[in-house]
Amino acid sequence: MIDRQLLRILRDSIDKAIADLGEEHGVILETGNATFSDNNFTLKIEGSQMVGGNVMTKEAVAYRTYRMHEQTGLELFEEFPYNRMRFKVTGYKTRAKKRPIVCHNLDTGADHVFPTSLVKRLVGMGDAVE
Repeated sequence: MIDRQLLRILRDSIDKAIADLGEEHGVILETGNATFSDNNFTLKIEGSQMVGGNVMTKEAVAYRTYRMHEQTGLELFEEFPYNRMRFKVTGYKTRAKKRPIVCHNLDTGADHVFPTSLVKRLVGMGDAVE
């Protein structure tokens, strides 16, 4: 019988195996969502190419496709300071209306989303930050 505990064990083993496979072929492979029943399961594998030491996720490609650097003033993977921390622009969520800009906190390692207007103000393209 397939249950959550078995899937966690399998996911760890699969992650190790596909990491080596991805490295061999020059891509980053990660396991995604999983669904299961008593007798079978489905596990999604997501792959991304490395460009200049940065992972080209769907969001990163969207940032370039929608030319967000023209709206925000920041290039993809460019760093900027905010609240005494350093962030790096990593992508654009096309379906997010309020906070579409995806950024990675270089100090804590966490990912955050920001409104376009805030990023514009931080780089001097909009009204000053209060």
